[in-house]
Amino acid sequence: MNKLTQLELTGIMIKDKYRVTGYIRGGGFGDVFVAKHLKKNYEVAVKFGDPNNKEAIRQFENEVEVLKALKKSPRANLFPKLLASGKLTAE
Repeated sequence: MNKLTQLELTGIMIKDKYRVTGYIRGGGFGDVFVAKHLKKNYEVAVKFGDPNNKEAIRQFENEVEVLKALKKSPRANLFPKLLASGKLTAE
């Protein structure tokens, strides 16, 4: 991801309760940012990917399924929260 896009995404609001506060890292299938819940004051990871990349979508869907499984774990509170496509998938 280029610096301009990083700057454009930093500061945006998601679902009127999360503000993107910074860039973490990019990879082959997307870029991860950190966002903060404005009322509850916790941070989540937010992944932005290319909606036209079929392999990226497949990988992302796999990640979501893993997070759903982890959410059901008795130790779910040990895992970070993740926002996916504007939906909180593991909280």
